[in-house]
Amino acid sequence: ALVKMYKDRKHSPTKNHIAPFEVVIHNTKHDCWVSLLGKVLDITNLIKEFENEKCVRPLLAEAGKDISQWFDEDTGDIRTYVHPITGAKVPYCPHGPLPHVPPQVP
Repeated sequence: ALVKMYKDRKHSPTKNHIAPFEVVIHNTKHDCWVSLLGKVLDITNLIKEFENEKCVRPLLAEAGKDISQWFDEDTGDIRTYVHPITGAKVPYCPHGPLPHVPPQVP
């Protein structure tokens, strides 16, 4: 969901330039923005959609902050790594599961 939101831009606030101090005030489950690879996303509806699920905890913990380190700069996709036990390429989610991101262990 975050990758799709990042790529289609329809979830971005309407202003062309948003300062970090503007993003930081949107840090609750009822008003949640994050910055991601130079874009600002309003993820409030995503938080509402998964309100009672563990997968929104990492997003709420980083509400109002930059989460670019979770994503590949070139593709905009969630970073991946090779799982040490399975050898499979899996999403890198060190803070816990995220909405619409497959689990790290199949």
